[in-house]
Amino acid sequence: KGANQAVMAAKLGAKTALVAKLGTDTFGDNYIENLKNVGVDISHVGRIEGASGVATITVDDMAENCIVIVGGANNHLDDEAVEQARTLLENSKVVVFQQEIPLSTNLTALRLIKSINKRYNHYLQRCSS
Repeated sequence: KGANQAVMAAKLGAKTALVAKLGTDTFGDNYIENLKNVGVDISHVGRIEGASGVATITVDDMAENCIVIVGGANNHLDDEAVEQARTLLENSKVVVFQQEIPLSTNLTALRLIKSINKRYNHYLQRCSS
């Protein structure tokens, strides 16, 4: 989901970047190629041995959907990756978070943004209420 949002924003003309982990499988190879082709900054996309994360959408008889996420490489995005992306986060106008990575990693990134960038501070406080 996060990669899809970065791709669509880039296609609409936004300067986008992705902080993520991809596996060394065909999915990871295809994602990297697609992200590059549409202009998403992939300087903070790491690769690890193994499978990339995938999501499958199922629809029941009542037309209700359910997204089944298999985390794969996404489960390995950690605090170190957040720290390596510090400058990117400091200079970003918009940061989108997904629940496809460990919650602790999202929280680390949120705390970092809150500590370095006052314009996010107000929004983050309102979201936690």
